[in-house]
Amino acid sequence: FIWRGDTILRHNPAGRPLFDWLMAGPFLLGVVYSLRHWRRPAVAAVLLWTIIMLGPTILAEDAPHFLRGVGILPAALFFPALGLNWLWQWTRLPQTVRGGLITLLLAGSLWLTVRDYVNYSQQPDTAFLFEAGARELAESINAEDGGTAVYLDRWFWDESSQKGWASIPFLTDLSQVQLYRPENNLPPAAAGQPTSLYAWPYGDLEFVPRLFADQAVVMVENGRLSRGDLEPEPYSLYTHYATAPLPDTTAQPINFNNLIQLTAWKITPLDGQTVQVELTWQLKTAEMPTQIVFLHLLNKDGLLTQSDAPPGGQNWFPHWWQSGQMVQEQRILQLPEPYDPALHTVRVGLYDPITLDLLPVIDDNGAILDDGWQLVP
Repeated sequence: FIWRGDTILRHNPAGRPLFDWLMAGPFLLGVVYSLRHWRRPAVAAVLLWTIIMLGPTILAEDAPHFLRGVGILPAALFFPALGLNWLWQWTRLPQTVRGGLITLLLAGSLWLTVRDYVNYSQQPDTAFLFEAGARELAESINAEDGGTAVYLDRWFWDESSQKGWASIPFLTDLSQVQLYRPENNLPPAAAGQPTSLYAWPYGDLEFVPRLFADQAVVMVENGRLSRGDLEPEPYSLYTHYATAPLPDTTAQPINFNNLIQLTAWKITPLDGQTVQVELTWQLKTAEMPTQIVFLHLLNKDGLLTQSDAPPGGQNWFPHWWQSGQMVQEQRILQLPEPYDPALHTVRVGLYDPITLDLLPVIDDNGAILDDGWQLVP
């Protein structure tokens, strides 16, 4: 009630008791009052209700367990109310003092409760436990344009080999969504029709390049991290492949040795210490060479953070590339300090993962300019 609450994060801010420390005094006063007047039918009912409903959590493991003990709530709320009522009727204090004390206790308790639950809602583990990734997936599908061919892997809903995510069909209008399984072949979109695919990234994805073969620009976006109760590490819940508009090509593309070029980029601060970098790549040869893209964020003292992955990201594989097709990826950089474009620079380049040789940046005449490039926001 007032000392240590449920430690299971899904049920409650871990360890927060039912009543905060400002309500502990009124709660204890209410309990004492109830024990002294237990013969009154109403008071006896409150005591019996609380004692009986405590049984499921007292007799089970992991006590206190707020789900098993939820039955106490209607009665337990009477105890601090009785304590506050006793304070209000305590004639040794002037009425203004009593009223002010009760107001301060209630206002302070409200502030503590709001603070605790706002902090609770912002914890990453809370998002995992309440399936924020599934909610984000549903919101993304609902935001799709009516003229887009939308595909959703049945794995997220009703695939017989797993339980799916009940929130996805509950939150999503699936009337215009084509549900699929990779082994059953996807019906292609109409010629020229924008396409949006929400795929389970840990299964067969070899159908993806065929589905987007006619699209000039393909966006590859990793979904929000997710983690089940018994899973040790978080993972991206889905991968979103979609037709993207042609990028703004007013900036000169960055040519990496006539193998691949960075056609466009965009640097977007998401919050004080998080930066999203959008990169649009275009293959200039028949086959994608084995290369890794490094993305460095630096200050005057050197490297602060980096992201290394193949062009297009981890979920656009080298043998999927088609000459001339553009692939847009997004990378998230977490900084140890607030991002300031006047103090921080973003540098991109490619290297061979075996030899670590850097791929040079060249100009139109083939002259080497550098072994990487600074991106201007």
